Amino acid sequence: MTVHATALRPAEPGDRAEILALLSKTLSWVPDELFERFFAWKHEQSPFGPSPAWVAIDGARIVGFRTFMRWAFDDRGGV
Repeated sequence: MTVHATALRPAEPGDRAEILALLSKTLSWVPDELFERFFAWKHEQSPFGPSPAWVAIDGARIVGFRTFMRWAFDDRGGV
């Protein structure tokens, strides 16, 4: 058995397909065009900016994904 150390790094645009495959598998989402458009709308095209995201890797394989959506809150007329 080969043991790899898991490492964390910022997600890169080239990780998108592997991230979508991981989310589809772990969240039981259907990997279709609607799923891809929803992910893009939520994390890549948000009016508040792209979501900061990280991946956990084991060797060359992505085994984890974490992202945080950006939000702007209006507080008595100020953001």
